[in-house]
Amino acid sequence: GNSYLHTCERMMYESEHLLTGLLPKETLVSTLLAQNFEGNTPLHKLYDIKTVIPILEHLMTPFQVDQLFSLRNSDGNTILHGMNPQEVLIVLAKLKLPSNSFLGIQNRQGQTILHQTVEISYSTQSYGSKSVGKLCSNSLVVAKILSFVNVAQRASIVMLKDLKSNTMLHMIDYKLPEAIISVLNSVPYEERGTLLRIQDQGGRTPIHLIVSMAYHQTLLQVMRLFSATQIVQLLSCQDNHGSTPLHIAAASHKASPVCQVILRQVTSSDIPNLLRLSNKRGDTAVHTAAAQENTHTLNMITSSTSFQEMVKILLLDASCPQLEMALTSDDDDTLLTALAYLDFYDRCLLLDILNGDEKTRVKPLVDILNARELQQLETQIAESSLRQLNLGKKR
Repeated sequence: GNSYLHTCERMMYESEHLLTGLLPKETLVSTLLAQNFEGNTPLHKLYDIKTVIPILEHLMTPFQVDQLFSLRNSDGNTILHGMNPQEVLIVLAKLKLPSNSFLGIQNRQGQTILHQTVEISYSTQSYGSKSVGKLCSNSLVVAKILSFVNVAQRASIVMLKDLKSNTMLHMIDYKLPEAIISVLNSVPYEERGTLLRIQDQGGRTPIHLIVSMAYHQTLLQVMRLFSATQIVQLLSCQDNHGSTPLHIAAASHKASPVCQVILRQVTSSDIPNLLRLSNKRGDTAVHTAAAQENTHTLNMITSSTSFQEMVKILLLDASCPQLEMALTSDDDDTLLTALAYLDFYDRCLLLDILNGDEKTRVKPLVDILNARELQQLETQIAESSLRQLNLGKKR
Protein backbone atom coordinates (compact mmCIF):
# COMPACT_ATOMS: atom_id res chain seq x y z
CA GLY A 1 0.00 0.00 0.00
CA ASN A 2 2.97 2.35 -0.35
CA SER A 3 2.98 5.34 -2.64
CA TYR A 4 6.19 6.57 -4.26
CA LEU A 5 6.70 9.03 -1.39
CA HIS A 6 6.58 6.20 1.18
CA THR A 7 9.84 4.87 -0.31
CA CYS A 8 11.33 8.26 -1.07
CA GLU A 9 14.84 8.92 0.19
CA ARG A 10 15.61 11.72 2.63
CA MET A 11 17.50 13.65 -0.06
CA MET A 12 14.30 13.90 -2.10
CA TYR A 13 12.63 15.83 0.72
CA GLU A 14 15.66 18.05 1.18
CA SER A 15 15.28 19.23 -2.38
CA GLU A 16 12.03 21.16 -2.15
CA HIS A 17 11.89 22.19 -5.81
CA LEU A 18 12.41 18.59 -6.96
CA LEU A 19 9.60 17.20 -4.80
CA THR A 20 7.13 19.95 -5.57
CA GLY A 21 7.85 19.60 -9.28
CA LEU A 22 6.82 15.96 -9.38
CA LEU A 23 3.08 16.42 -9.01
CA PRO A 24 0.46 19.15 -8.91
CA LYS A 25 0.09 20.71 -5.45
CA GLU A 26 -3.29 19.15 -4.70
CA THR A 27 -2.11 15.67 -5.70
CA LEU A 28 1.05 16.01 -3.65
CA VAL A 29 -0.93 17.04 -0.57
CA SER A 30 -3.25 14.05 -0.89
CA THR A 31 -0.21 11.78 -1.36
CA LEU A 32 1.40 13.10 1.84
CA LEU A 33 -1.88 12.35 3.64
CA ALA A 34 -2.17 8.84 2.14
CA GLN A 35 -1.70 5.91 4.52
CA ASN A 36 -0.37 2.47 3.61
CA PHE A 37 -1.71 -0.83 4.96
CA GLU A 38 0.12 -0.23 8.26
CA GLY A 39 -1.48 3.18 8.56
CA ASN A 40 1.77 5.04 7.95
CA THR A 41 1.90 8.21 5.90
CA PRO A 42 5.11 8.95 3.96
CA LEU A 43 6.26 11.05 6.94
CA HIS A 44 5.72 8.46 9.70
CA LYS A 45 9.13 6.85 9.20
CA LEU A 46 11.02 9.79 7.81
CA TYR A 47 14.53 10.00 9.23
CA ASP A 48 14.42 13.71 9.96
CA ILE A 49 11.12 15.56 9.71
CA LYS A 50 12.80 18.97 10.01
CA THR A 51 13.71 18.65 6.34
CA VAL A 52 10.02 18.55 5.40
CA ILE A 53 8.99 21.69 7.30
CA PRO A 54 9.55 24.05 4.31
CA ILE A 55 7.50 21.71 2.11
CA LEU A 56 4.64 21.57 4.61
CA GLU A 57 4.67 25.36 4.91
CA HIS A 58 4.63 25.74 1.12
CA LEU A 59 2.07 23.07 0.23
CA MET A 60 -0.35 22.78 3.13
CA THR A 61 -2.73 25.00 5.01
CA PRO A 62 -2.52 24.90 8.85
CA PHE A 63 -5.70 22.80 8.83
CA GLN A 64 -4.10 20.22 6.49
CA VAL A 65 -0.92 20.06 8.59
CA ASP A 66 -3.06 19.54 11.69
CA GLN A 67 -4.89 16.76 9.84
CA LEU A 68 -1.57 15.18 8.79
CA PHE A 69 -0.19 15.21 12.34
CA SER A 70 -3.44 13.67 13.64
CA LEU A 71 -3.25 10.57 11.41
CA ARG A 72 -2.41 7.38 13.31
CA ASN A 73 -0.86 4.17 12.11
CA SER A 74 -1.81 0.63 13.20
CA ASP A 75 0.02 1.15 16.52
CA GLY A 76 -1.94 4.34 17.11
CA ASN A 77 1.16 6.51 16.67
CA THR A 78 1.06 9.88 14.99
CA ILE A 79 4.04 11.23 13.06
CA LEU A 80 5.30 12.97 16.21
CA HIS A 81 5.11 9.88 18.45
CA GLY A 82 8.58 8.55 19.15
CA MET A 83 10.22 11.59 17.61
CA ASN A 84 13.12 13.20 19.43
CA PRO A 85 11.54 15.74 21.85
CA GLN A 86 13.85 18.50 20.64
CA GLU A 87 12.67 17.89 17.07
CA VAL A 88 9.03 18.04 18.17
CA LEU A 89 9.79 21.40 19.72
CA ILE A 90 11.39 22.67 16.51
CA VAL A 91 8.46 21.48 14.38
CA LEU A 92 5.89 23.17 16.63
CA ALA A 93 7.88 26.38 16.84
CA LYS A 94 8.35 26.69 13.06
CA LEU A 95 4.89 25.66 11.90
CA LYS A 96 3.02 27.79 14.50
CA LEU A 97 -0.22 25.85 14.19
CA PRO A 98 -3.35 27.35 15.80
CA SER A 99 -4.30 24.55 18.24
CA ASN A 100 -1.82 21.62 18.24
CA SER A 101 -4.62 19.45 19.65
CA PHE A 102 -2.89 16.40 18.15
CA LEU A 103 -0.52 16.50 21.14
CA GLY A 104 -3.34 14.87 23.10
CA ILE A 105 -3.73 11.89 20.74
CA GLN A 106 -3.03 8.56 22.45
CA ASN A 107 -1.54 5.49 20.78
CA ARG A 108 -2.61 1.91 21.48
CA GLN A 109 -0.58 1.96 24.71
CA GLY A 110 -2.54 5.02 25.78
CA GLN A 111 0.54 7.22 25.49
CA THR A 112 0.58 10.75 24.19
CA ILE A 113 3.67 12.43 22.78
CA LEU A 114 4.25 13.85 26.27
CA HIS A 115 4.21 10.36 27.82
CA GLN A 116 6.88 9.23 25.38
CA THR A 117 8.97 12.34 25.96
CA VAL A 118 9.21 11.79 29.74
CA GLU A 119 9.47 8.00 29.34
CA ILE A 120 12.84 8.44 27.63
CA SER A 121 14.08 10.09 30.83
CA TYR A 122 12.22 7.91 33.33
CA SER A 123 13.23 4.52 31.92
CA THR A 124 16.95 5.31 31.94
CA GLN A 125 17.46 7.19 35.21
CA SER A 126 19.77 4.44 36.51
CA TYR A 127 22.27 4.78 33.68
CA GLY A 128 25.68 6.47 33.86
CA SER A 129 25.90 10.13 34.78
CA LYS A 130 26.42 11.34 31.21
CA SER A 131 23.40 9.46 29.86
CA VAL A 132 21.23 10.59 32.75
CA GLY A 133 22.23 14.21 32.28
CA LYS A 134 21.41 14.10 28.59
CA LEU A 135 18.20 12.10 28.82
CA CYS A 136 16.79 13.80 31.89
CA SER A 137 16.82 17.08 30.02
CA ASN A 138 13.90 15.72 27.96
CA SER A 139 11.68 16.14 31.01
CA LEU A 140 12.43 19.85 30.88
CA VAL A 141 11.22 19.98 27.26
CA VAL A 142 7.73 18.80 28.21
CA ALA A 143 6.56 22.17 29.53
CA LYS A 144 7.90 23.88 26.40
CA ILE A 145 5.96 21.47 24.18
CA LEU A 146 2.88 22.01 26.34
CA SER A 147 3.19 25.77 25.88
CA PHE A 148 2.08 25.34 22.25
CA VAL A 149 -1.33 24.08 23.45
CA ASN A 150 -4.12 26.47 24.40
CA VAL A 151 -4.00 27.13 28.17
CA ALA A 152 -7.55 25.86 28.64
CA GLN A 153 -6.65 22.47 27.08
CA ARG A 154 -3.31 21.84 28.82
CA ALA A 155 -4.63 20.21 32.00
CA SER A 156 -6.88 17.84 30.00
CA ILE A 157 -3.82 16.65 28.04
CA VAL A 158 -1.63 16.26 31.15
CA MET A 159 -4.28 14.15 32.93
CA LEU A 160 -4.56 11.59 30.10
CA LYS A 161 -3.65 8.08 31.32
CA ASP A 162 -1.83 5.28 29.52
CA LEU A 163 -2.84 1.62 29.88
CA LYS A 164 -1.08 1.48 33.27
CA SER A 165 -3.11 4.49 34.42
CA ASN A 166 -0.02 6.69 34.42
CA THR A 167 -0.30 10.33 33.52
CA MET A 168 2.85 11.99 32.23
CA LEU A 169 3.30 13.44 35.75
CA HIS A 170 3.64 9.87 37.09
CA MET A 171 6.54 9.33 34.67
CA ILE A 172 8.36 12.65 34.73
CA ASP A 173 11.87 12.89 36.19
CA TYR A 174 11.38 13.94 39.83
CA LYS A 175 15.11 14.32 40.32
CA LEU A 176 14.80 17.64 38.51
CA PRO A 177 12.32 19.76 40.53
CA GLU A 178 12.02 22.27 37.70
CA ALA A 179 10.62 19.57 35.38
CA ILE A 180 7.39 18.97 37.31
CA ILE A 181 7.24 22.58 38.55
CA SER A 182 7.33 23.96 35.00
CA VAL A 183 4.47 21.66 33.95
CA LEU A 184 2.33 22.62 36.96
CA ASN A 185 3.01 26.32 36.36
CA SER A 186 1.87 25.96 32.75
CA VAL A 187 -1.68 24.92 33.72
CA PRO A 188 -4.33 27.08 35.44
CA TYR A 189 -3.85 27.32 39.22
CA GLU A 190 -7.21 25.75 40.10
CA GLU A 191 -6.37 22.56 38.12
CA ARG A 192 -2.92 21.84 39.59
CA GLY A 193 -4.22 20.00 42.64
CA THR A 194 -6.44 17.78 40.49
CA LEU A 195 -3.44 16.71 38.39
CA LEU A 196 -1.48 15.66 41.49
CA ARG A 197 -4.40 13.67 42.95
CA ILE A 198 -4.76 11.40 39.92
CA GLN A 199 -3.91 7.80 40.84
CA ASP A 200 -2.16 5.08 38.85
CA GLN A 201 -3.00 1.35 38.91
CA GLY A 202 -1.59 1.04 42.42
CA GLY A 203 -3.56 4.06 43.61
CA ARG A 204 -0.37 6.14 43.81
CA THR A 205 -0.35 9.83 43.05
CA PRO A 206 2.76 11.70 41.82
CA ILE A 207 3.23 12.81 45.46
CA HIS A 208 3.41 9.14 46.56
CA LEU A 209 6.11 8.54 43.94
CA ILE A 210 8.14 11.63 44.85
CA VAL A 211 8.11 10.55 48.51
CA SER A 212 8.99 6.93 47.67
CA MET A 213 12.07 8.17 45.78
CA ALA A 214 12.97 10.44 48.73
CA TYR A 215 13.28 13.60 46.61
CA HIS A 216 12.64 16.06 49.44
CA GLN A 217 13.69 19.16 47.48
CA THR A 218 11.21 18.35 44.72
CA LEU A 219 8.46 17.74 47.28
CA LEU A 220 9.23 21.04 49.01
CA GLN A 221 9.03 23.04 45.79
CA VAL A 222 5.80 21.32 44.76
CA MET A 223 4.21 21.97 48.17
CA ARG A 224 5.04 25.67 47.88
CA LEU A 225 2.68 25.93 44.92
CA PHE A 226 -0.36 25.12 47.08
CA SER A 227 -2.35 26.51 49.99
CA ALA A 228 -2.43 24.80 53.41
CA THR A 229 -5.82 23.24 52.65
CA GLN A 230 -4.65 21.89 49.30
CA ILE A 231 -1.48 20.45 50.88
CA VAL A 232 -3.57 18.46 53.36
CA GLN A 233 -5.72 17.15 50.49
CA LEU A 234 -2.64 16.05 48.55
CA LEU A 235 -1.08 14.35 51.57
CA SER A 236 -4.35 12.64 52.54
CA CYS A 237 -4.59 10.64 49.30
CA GLN A 238 -4.36 6.91 49.97
CA ASP A 239 -3.10 4.26 47.57
CA ASN A 240 -4.59 0.78 47.10
CA HIS A 241 -3.05 -0.32 50.40
CA GLY A 242 -4.49 2.68 52.20
CA SER A 243 -1.06 4.29 52.57
CA THR A 244 -0.66 8.06 52.49
CA PRO A 245 2.63 9.70 51.43
CA LEU A 246 3.44 9.97 55.14
CA HIS A 247 3.05 6.19 55.55
CA ILE A 248 5.57 5.71 52.74
CA ALA A 249 7.99 8.19 54.31
CA ALA A 250 7.61 6.51 57.70
CA ALA A 251 8.43 3.10 56.23
CA SER A 252 11.75 4.20 54.73
CA HIS A 253 14.94 4.86 56.68
CA LYS A 254 16.12 7.12 53.84
CA ALA A 255 13.04 9.34 53.80
CA SER A 256 13.50 11.32 57.03
CA PRO A 257 14.09 14.60 55.09
CA VAL A 258 10.87 13.94 53.14
CA CYS A 259 8.98 13.32 56.39
CA GLN A 260 10.37 16.58 57.75
CA VAL A 261 9.12 18.47 54.67
CA ILE A 262 5.63 16.96 55.08
CA LEU A 263 5.34 17.84 58.76
CA ARG A 264 6.64 21.39 58.23
CA GLN A 265 4.28 22.12 55.34
CA VAL A 266 1.20 21.00 57.29
CA THR A 267 -0.23 23.37 59.90
CA SER A 268 -0.13 22.21 63.54
CA SER A 269 -3.93 22.04 63.61
CA ASP A 270 -3.99 19.69 60.59
CA ILE A 271 -1.21 17.32 61.68
CA PRO A 272 -3.47 15.24 64.02
CA ASN A 273 -5.98 14.69 61.20
CA LEU A 274 -3.18 13.54 58.89
CA LEU A 275 -1.72 11.23 61.54
CA ARG A 276 -5.12 9.63 62.24
CA LEU A 277 -5.30 8.18 58.72
CA SER A 278 -4.67 4.44 58.81
CA ASN A 279 -3.90 2.01 56.02
CA LYS A 280 -5.83 -1.19 55.33
CA ARG A 281 -3.90 -2.98 58.07
CA GLY A 282 -5.14 -0.39 60.53
CA ASP A 283 -1.69 1.18 60.95
CA THR A 284 -1.12 4.91 61.17
CA ALA A 285 2.15 6.45 59.97
CA VAL A 286 3.44 6.16 63.56
CA HIS A 287 2.65 2.44 63.68
CA THR A 288 4.51 2.07 60.37
CA ALA A 289 7.60 3.94 61.61
CA ALA A 290 7.61 1.88 64.81
CA ALA A 291 7.25 -1.42 62.94
CA GLN A 292 10.21 -0.51 60.70
CA GLU A 293 12.23 0.61 63.74
CA ASN A 294 12.59 3.96 62.04
CA THR A 295 13.45 5.75 65.28
CA HIS A 296 14.42 9.13 63.83
CA THR A 297 11.21 9.45 61.83
CA LEU A 298 9.16 8.14 64.76
CA ASN A 299 10.57 10.82 67.07
CA MET A 300 9.98 13.45 64.42
CA ILE A 301 6.32 12.48 64.02
CA THR A 302 5.54 12.09 67.72
CA SER A 303 7.09 15.47 68.52
CA SER A 304 5.02 17.18 65.82
CA THR A 305 1.93 17.31 68.05
CA SER A 306 1.00 17.17 71.73
CA PHE A 307 1.14 14.03 73.87
CA GLN A 308 -2.62 14.11 74.36
CA GLU A 309 -3.17 14.18 70.60
CA MET A 310 -0.75 11.29 70.10
CA VAL A 311 -2.70 9.22 72.64
CA LYS A 312 -5.91 9.94 70.73
CA ILE A 313 -4.30 9.15 67.39
CA LEU A 314 -2.57 5.92 68.34
CA LEU A 315 -4.32 4.32 71.23
CA LEU A 316 -7.67 5.82 72.05
CA ASP A 317 -10.65 4.01 70.54
CA ALA A 318 -14.27 3.37 71.38
CA SER A 319 -13.41 0.44 73.68
CA CYS A 320 -11.05 2.55 75.80
CA PRO A 321 -12.52 6.05 76.25
CA GLN A 322 -11.01 6.43 79.74
CA LEU A 323 -7.35 6.04 78.72
CA GLU A 324 -6.56 9.71 78.11
CA MET A 325 -8.18 10.69 81.42
CA ALA A 326 -6.38 7.86 83.25
CA LEU A 327 -2.98 8.98 81.97
CA THR A 328 -3.47 12.42 83.45
CA SER A 329 -4.89 11.17 86.77
CA ASP A 330 -3.03 10.03 89.88
CA ASP A 331 -4.97 6.78 90.31
CA ASP A 332 -2.83 3.80 89.25
CA ASP A 333 -5.76 1.39 89.45
CA THR A 334 -7.70 3.46 86.93
CA LEU A 335 -4.66 3.59 84.65
CA LEU A 336 -4.08 -0.17 84.99
CA THR A 337 -7.68 -0.83 83.99
CA ALA A 338 -7.37 1.49 80.99
CA LEU A 339 -4.07 -0.05 79.83
CA ALA A 340 -5.65 -3.52 79.94
CA TYR A 341 -7.78 -2.54 76.95
CA LEU A 342 -4.64 -2.15 74.84
CA ASP A 343 -2.81 -5.00 73.18
CA PHE A 344 0.91 -5.60 73.68
CA TYR A 345 1.91 -3.69 70.52
CA ASP A 346 -0.02 -0.55 71.45
CA ARG A 347 1.39 -0.60 74.98
CA CYS A 348 4.90 -0.63 73.51
CA LEU A 349 3.97 2.33 71.31
CA LEU A 350 2.64 4.16 74.32
CA LEU A 351 5.95 3.68 76.13
CA ASP A 352 7.79 4.94 73.04
CA ILE A 353 6.05 8.31 73.18
CA LEU A 354 6.22 8.68 76.95
CA ASN A 355 9.18 10.26 78.70
CA GLY A 356 10.30 11.37 82.15
CA ASP A 357 7.88 10.92 85.05
CA GLU A 358 5.08 9.66 82.81
CA LYS A 359 7.17 6.75 81.56
CA THR A 360 8.48 5.93 85.07
CA ARG A 361 4.90 5.65 86.28
CA VAL A 362 3.39 3.76 83.36
CA LYS A 363 6.15 1.21 82.58
CA PRO A 364 5.76 -0.93 85.76
CA LEU A 365 2.01 -1.18 85.13
CA VAL A 366 2.60 -2.20 81.52
CA ASP A 367 5.11 -4.83 82.67
CA ILE A 368 2.54 -6.20 85.14
CA LEU A 369 -0.08 -6.54 82.39
CA ASN A 370 2.35 -8.10 79.92
CA ALA A 371 3.54 -10.63 82.54
CA ARG A 372 -0.06 -11.45 83.46
CA GLU A 373 -1.04 -12.03 79.81
CA LEU A 374 2.06 -14.12 79.22
CA GLN A 375 1.14 -16.32 82.17
CA GLN A 376 -2.42 -16.66 80.86
CA LEU A 377 -1.08 -17.63 77.46
CA GLU A 378 1.22 -20.27 78.96
CA THR A 379 -1.71 -21.68 80.94
CA GLN A 380 -3.87 -21.85 77.81
CA ILE A 381 -1.10 -23.66 75.93
CA ALA A 382 -0.64 -26.12 78.80
CA GLU A 383 -4.37 -26.80 79.02
CA SER A 384 -4.60 -27.23 75.28
CA SER A 385 -1.70 -29.72 75.31
CA LEU A 386 -3.35 -31.66 78.14
CA ARG A 387 -6.62 -31.86 76.21
CA GLN A 388 -4.76 -33.14 73.17
CA LEU A 389 -2.98 -35.72 75.31
CA ASN A 390 -6.24 -37.00 76.89
CA LEU A 391 -7.87 -37.12 73.47
CA GLY A 392 -4.97 -39.28 72.26
CA LYS A 393 -5.39 -41.68 75.19
CA LYS A 394 -9.11 -42.10 74.46
CA ARG A 395 -8.35 -42.92 70.83
